[in-house]
Amino acid sequence: MATKEQKKKIYALGARCDMLNSSRGTDDELHLWVQQWYPDKQHISDLTDEQADFIIKKLQEFSRGFKQAKAPDRMSEEQKNKAFRLMYLLAELSPSSVSVRNRLGGVITQVTGRSAPSGGIFAGCTSSDGNKIIETLKRYINTEQRKKRGERNGNV
Repeated sequence: MATKEQKKKIYALGARCDMLNSSRGTDDELHLWVQQWYPDKQHISDLTDEQADFIIKKLQEFSRGFKQAKAPDRMSEEQKNKAFRLMYLLAELSPSSVSVRNRLGGVITQVTGRSAPSGGIFAGCTSSDGNKIIETLKRYINTEQRKKRGERNGNV
């Protein structure tokens, strides 16, 4: 039987590769992935020490490729910084009692359709999401600037 450390390593590597889904139980991607090598094994705990070592080796190889493929798709630091700069500009144009961070979280929720997880307001945002967030903030700023110009010109 696989040791406790081997099982923990398999689950950790599976999580790193986004293969775990607790709502699906043993039908998640990790278990299906393991079953492609060992069709008779329904659970990770059913693996022998040698089988567990083989799975760990394969997951490590897969996670290296997965990490390289996933990294460029995440929202970049430049995009995050740009989103905050735009949000602070919007806060100057349209003051609110709500914090800049919370307002930005609201924009992210509106654009992506999901609320910000506990890992940070940008957790789970792709570079595509980042572009949409930035473009949305630019539109909000343009709208506020037009309102300000209209108020100065006597148009309300």
